[in-house]
Amino acid sequence: MALMKNATDAMKESRISDLIASLNALQYRRMDLKSSVPLH
Repeated sequence: MALMKNATDAMKESRISDLIASLNALQYRRMDLKSSVPLH
């Protein structure tokens, strides 16, 4: 049981880090779009 709980906790943490990474990527893309719009 302890091993399963540790495995699920690790999976949750990895999923959260993946979500944070994807959110950061989206934010950078939005910033790039906003900064590139006035140039065009």
